Amino acid sequence: MTTDVHKSMFTEIHGTLLVVDDVSATVETLSDVLGGRVGSLSIRRVETVHAAQALLDENRQSCAPVLILVNVHIGADLKNGLGVLSNLIHSESASGRPILALVNRTNDDALTRCLEMGAADVLGLPLNRLEVAARLGTYLRLAATSETLNGCIEDDEALAEHDALFDLAAYASVGADWEREADEHLRRVRAYTSLLGRKCGMSREESELLGLAGTLYDIGKTGIDDNILLKPGKLTQAERIIIQKHCEIGAKSLEGGNSELLETAKVIAFTHHERWDGSGYPSGLTGEEIPLPGRIVGLVDVFEALTSKRPHKEAWSIQKAAETIREARGTQFDPYLTDIFLEHLDEIQSIRLSLTEHDADTLEPVS
Repeated sequence: MTTDVHKSMFTEIHGTLLVVDDVSATVETLSDVLGGRVGSLSIRRVETVHAAQALLDENRQSCAPVLILVNVHIGADLKNGLGVLSNLIHSESASGRPILALVNRTNDDALTRCLEMGAADVLGLPLNRLEVAARLGTYLRLAATSETLNGCIEDDEALAEHDALFDLAAYASVGADWEREADEHLRRVRAYTSLLGRKCGMSREESELLGLAGTLYDIGKTGIDDNILLKPGKLTQAERIIIQKHCEIGAKSLEGGNSELLETAKVIAFTHHERWDGSGYPSGLTGEEIPLPGRIVGLVDVFEALTSKRPHKEAWSIQKAAETIREARGTQFDPYLTDIFLEHLDEIQSIRLSLTEHDADTLEPVS
């Protein structure tokens, strides 16, 4: 993937990328990836938390999305840098704006502390151009879409289709080829989720909103190390614990939006790994304590994972995946939703046939 391709992610984004850092190397890398100033996106560096808060106060009434990056090693003083990060996270002037911490890759303790303090995500230092492009593409597009949905950008077509949000989810989809497999995967998730919403009695508008919100279910994985996400072998217990954090990271990254779409996406990101019998995570919710959007996308996620090729497995057939879901009725999945899903398996099959170019040998007719 070239830098030019990365730059195309940011061409429709407006506002300021605020960097709190006492050295220029970070901004130089960001400028290289973003092209210095792409469209209406500009980079502003300040060296202190006070300067950052002053800039935020100046722009508090504007609709420009602002993403904040904080180097927690300012002045080679980690304690001071963590203090700067904490002050911004709890600052009223920064409320609703994603704050990413810049942390030395070898300092695992600092990385963990930043996430525990409430940072939306962490970028490793020295910055990796590919990682910067992917992560900033996610958060800046999320900020832009949030402003659009909250009325800051008057664009009826954008409000109707939310294309930028779907692109965001595609960029956040890890472990798949960008231009084809990630796009196919998210279109299927969206379609399956909308279908189940309709079958549960939702209106067309409600089910379409649910489907779109569902595409952001794994956005928290942008905060997980790719070496763990893409590991071909069995994960260790410690690695599984790290991956499970993506639910909380995802919900945190979706905070600050006042639209129904983003609120629904936040609920889904946080609850799609809960299980009907209470053995899921992160909260161990049971039965109808789990919000319906989370229950729906939780089932869709498993079906999509089973029927898709992954680094450690081949794609399963529709029938084999359906049988696995049937066996988990009342334990992992809502019994009512499971019955609806299996009752409409032919429509699920049709969706997969129409939205899949890969693994054609797994797409046998449903008997």
